[in-house]
Amino acid sequence: MYCMCKMTIMDERELIRYIAGEGTPEERAKVLDWVEESQEHRKRFNGLKNAWVMAHLPQGRASRRNVPWREERRSGGWRSMWVGYGVAASLVLLLAFGLWEWEKQHEADIAFLEGQEMARMVYRTDKGVKGKVTLPDGSTVWLNSDSELECPSRFSGDTREIVFSGEGFFDVVKNAERPMVIRLENGLRVVVRGTTFNLASYRDDDYVTALLVEGNITVQREQDGKREEVRVRPNERVRILKREEQSATVNVPAVTFPILGWKEGWLVFDETPMDEVVKKLERWHGIHLEVGDEELLKRRFTARFHEESIQQILEMMEQVALLRYRWAGDTAHLYMY
Repeated sequence: MYCMCKMTIMDERELIRYIAGEGTPEERAKVLDWVEESQEHRKRFNGLKNAWVMAHLPQGRASRRNVPWREERRSGGWRSMWVGYGVAASLVLLLAFGLWEWEKQHEADIAFLEGQEMARMVYRTDKGVKGKVTLPDGSTVWLNSDSELECPSRFSGDTREIVFSGEGFFDVVKNAERPMVIRLENGLRVVVRGTTFNLASYRDDDYVTALLVEGNITVQREQDGKREEVRVRPNERVRILKREEQSATVNVPAVTFPILGWKEGWLVFDETPMDEVVKKLERWHGIHLEVGDEELLKRRFTARFHEESIQQILEMMEQVALLRYRWAGDTAHLYMY
């Protein structure tokens, strides 16, 4: 049970709207102000949120494997802690409300740290899960599988700064005086002043790619006190190797569907190297693929899938004599014909 003492009925409704991902920017700001006023408010918010989450979990989902937690080794034995900000005296809230338009599930960690006035929010999608996030300024980000976005509960200062990994389609509210800065790995960042674009920067990839749909973006690299930048125009795609200087390539793809199709539920391969095919299938379906023949990685694959299971995809790949496969537990082993 949770206590809503000293709160009006309207206050409770506003909190529920916030937890459900609804409400205007003004209403959401009002809730954040209230939550940050005191530890008691945060406890009450957490209680209401947890009750809401448990009431809206799909049947069979309220299991330990779906809760983002880990165990850490400490002196005196093991202890459990929530993933996010493992800081003593912090209150970490788990959100799992139905913001997703087509998957209708996501998880976020919110940490209210002592000595800080601003909450930090971390949105994660697991492998096989996609979702949609609304940022404090009203900008929208569609997250592909296995992605993570960190941002403050509200933007302050001269920039709107977030930290990102994975793949996302960004629709950023225009503000030339206050650009959005998306920080990636290896000193890379994307500066945005109001635009729509697709950005892919998975931690296990060697490169970052961005396809600009509308507006303008600048991809920058800061290293050893130097700054390099590439300006991208609409319909251009930039590809940058993470660990090499002067490694940017810019082109205009003939079609954008292979890049943007994931947002509409399409898994598209267009002469894609097999090592990238394997990564995409693992992220998309949340499974593990083991390549038994190195020669297989030299092949390329072209196909389009829409809501097919991993079993159906592997069967189709086998039918076109691309590979053989066998399951061993949760792992599919891939071999040459």
